[in-house]
Amino acid sequence: MDGVTAPHFRDRFREPENVNPPWLELPFAHFAEALAGGRLAHAWLLGGPRGLGKRVLAKRIAASVLCQRRLVTGDACGTCRGCQLRLAGTHPDFHPLGLESNDRGGLRTEIVIDQVRALCERLAQTSHAGGYRLAIIDPADALNPNSANALLKTLEEPPPDVVMMLVANEPSRLLPTLRSRCRRLDVRLPVRAQAAEWLATQTVDAAAAVRAL
Repeated sequence: MDGVTAPHFRDRFREPENVNPPWLELPFAHFAEALAGGRLAHAWLLGGPRGLGKRVLAKRIAASVLCQRRLVTGDACGTCRGCQLRLAGTHPDFHPLGLESNDRGGLRTEIVIDQVRALCERLAQTSHAGGYRLAIIDPADALNPNSANALLKTLEEPPPDVVMMLVANEPSRLLPTLRSRCRRLDVRLPVRAQAAEWLATQTVDAAAAVRAL
């Protein structure tokens, strides 16, 4: 344990997915444009129905923010020092926060206040790599009222060069005051034809894909 979240949760964000569904391109482009233009909000709410790849998008965004030599597309280069640390799961400025293990070997159902306080303490520290400090909270809709209020204090007075990404299947469950301090980045359901075309590229039988859709 690193005091914020279980190691297995950090491992989920070590590398971006190799496959990026086309419906994720637009929200990523919006984020990349803000990053390249120096208009990066300190907090982003990444919301949308379950199963659309929000975590895939969060991984891609994390890679971009922590990269020291981004590509023209906004994607991470994969070779700089920042990318090497991220790929190894040891980047000191990356702070994922998720559901911790309970005493019974399963996962808690809530993100508790002690986790958020530990995260905020880390974000208040100076960047180790000289760039952004990035936190991903997933699932953000698992914040309980106390932990949400603790996070709100940091969102109201964010430290410089901190980017927080809240990933939620049900953004409406978040406190309104929390939502209002985040820039929305919505992942929307793809149209049927786009979904079927993408499934075909994943070696899914076309007829089976149509039936599933």
